[in-house]
Amino acid sequence: MIVKVTMKNSYNLPDDLVRGILVTLPVKSLLRFKCVCRNWCALITSSSFVNEHLHHKENPTRFLIYTRDPYPYISINTFMLPEKISSSVTPMLKKPSYLQIPGMLKIGGHVDGIFFLRSENSMALWNPATREFRPLPPYLLKLCGGDKFGFGFDSLSCDYKVMQIVEEHNYVKESWNGLAAVYSLSNDCWRNLTFNIDINSKILFNSLCSTCVNGVYYWCAAKATEVIPHDTYEKVILLVSFDMHNEVFGEIPGPDILVKSLHAGSLTLYNESLCLLVHGYDDQERPSIDIWLMNDEKLWTKVMNVIVPIPAYYDPRCRGFWGHDKVILEHKGQPILIYDTKSHEFTNLFHREEKTKRTRVSSYRESLVSIKK
Repeated sequence: MIVKVTMKNSYNLPDDLVRGILVTLPVKSLLRFKCVCRNWCALITSSSFVNEHLHHKENPTRFLIYTRDPYPYISINTFMLPEKISSSVTPMLKKPSYLQIPGMLKIGGHVDGIFFLRSENSMALWNPATREFRPLPPYLLKLCGGDKFGFGFDSLSCDYKVMQIVEEHNYVKESWNGLAAVYSLSNDCWRNLTFNIDINSKILFNSLCSTCVNGVYYWCAAKATEVIPHDTYEKVILLVSFDMHNEVFGEIPGPDILVKSLHAGSLTLYNESLCLLVHGYDDQERPSIDIWLMNDEKLWTKVMNVIVPIPAYYDPRCRGFWGHDKVILEHKGQPILIYDTKSHEFTNLFHREEKTKRTRVSSYRESLVSIKK
């Protein structure tokens, strides 16, 4: 059913009905309708409406593919996926010009439809739905090449925050020290933090997306069972946590497993729960992915094991999920694939050019959240 609301009759409609209609519309339409009248503008920009629209069932999950060219880096190229796909049929991709992000090399996660972008010299927040782009102040800590970042939302103070962790080598003591800083969007500034985690014999990894759950951000870490981390030693998976409101770091154990590769574990989200992906091989040397979920009591459960029918030398890696039973895979020199774990069918998602260094897929919802100063 299509409801046509004009200037002539809009004031005769109950406010609840007007709100119920507007909340189902895409961001692009709502931005235009802000000009209809002051009441509509006030409604569309209100925090309650913005939050209701973000989580409304009519606001579908969208997928953004972004690729990064090899050195010299120029930009991130972005592509929009359709809302639905058919098995074994390569979907048509949209490449809107306004989604180009010149000068930014990495997408460091997204929250509420807002993406955190960074390069060697700069950072920014970006809302692809509203086309707002906000450069952030310069890094407070000097980049060391292996920096870890996080982007999350502090629901208690209604503030978006960017976290930076730098691993600094102490050549005198032959040890590593951790430094940390946090950026607050509401204050538009960086602050130094106390990083009380011993990072010696540990290696931290950036997450595949913004792994912020219930006001806590998480990074995956591998701790060697020997003093010196080496690929021949087995590793224990653990998590480094950051309370978004109290701004305190901590550690929690991962699943009770040992892994052989430093890059075996990756953190992401699965149905809004914290998810650990453990890549390995089964008894027949076929690539496999164990999917672990953490509950509110910080306990882990393995919910799925995916045997990937792709030769091991392609080194397939899970990059996310499409719904409940589809896994998004990236593997060397091949297209991005969606693998249906029930039907065991593949769908080519994206044909990567040979010059492309890296491809990522992000699922998000369009958002009216403003990042303007």
